[in-house]
Amino acid sequence: MRELHTFTDERLARRLVSVLQSRSMPAEVTQEDNSWVVWVLSDDHREPARSILAEFRQNPEAPEYLAA
Repeated sequence: MRELHTFTDERLARRLVSVLQSRSMPAEVTQEDNSWVVWVLSDDHREPARSILAEFRQNPEAPEYLAA
C-alpha cells in the first residue's frame, strides 16, 4: 500500500478513490488528524494513479470525476 496524496477536503479524497476504483485500481482513504490520505493498494497502479491524480487536481469537479 502506497500513499498517493493527502487532501484537506474529505469529499475530494473520497471522490478520487471512487475514480481510481472505477478504473480498476484498488484504493482507500484514511483520516489522519485534519487531513485525508489516499492510498493505492498495488505498486503496479502507482504510476497510472499519479497520472490520474495530476488530471484530477486540475479540475476535480469535471463531469467524469463526478460520475465516478
